Amino acid sequence: MNSDYIQLAIAVVAVVAAVIATVNTTLIKKQINLQKDQWEFSQIPIFKISYTKGISNSASWLVIENSNSVFHQIDQIIISSDDLVIEKYWNNFVHVVIEGEPREFHGLLIMIRPVNKLFCEAVLQIRGKDSLGNEFVANTIPLKFNQGILKNGIELTNTYLRKL
Repeated sequence: MNSDYIQLAIAVVAVVAAVIATVNTTLIKKQINLQKDQWEFSQIPIFKISYTKGISNSASWLVIENSNSVFHQIDQIIISSDDLVIEKYWNNFVHVVIEGEPREFHGLLIMIRPVNKLFCEAVLQIRGKDSLGNEFVANTIPLKFNQGILKNGIELTNTYLRKL
């Protein structure tokens, strides 16, 4: 009789252990998938316009930095209007003095030239691949030019590009 109770207790303990092991395995799988998703998300470049400058009334340039500091490859830079032309773009840094303090901006420098001197508005789009080989597309807020001068440069500074 005692052995029956002992066997029953052992069976109940085994069932409870099996249920706990199953729950534990399920939670570990969820945690692994969550960590994988978070890691993949951390490999996506996050672009921010860190500095704008009007060179003259014929051209302006933007410094777009990858604030996530992960590898990325830029395949194409497109502007949505025929009234603006991307003169050139390259990775570099800019030294400037702001309110008597030297600053340095690193990133993608893009020189934009308006074709006509009238008002024009366009969105800049960056297409490329992240470090995992996934394609990404990011857009700026609209760039507004009037008489060949970038009018919303202050508004653009420190804004993040929108992911599509």
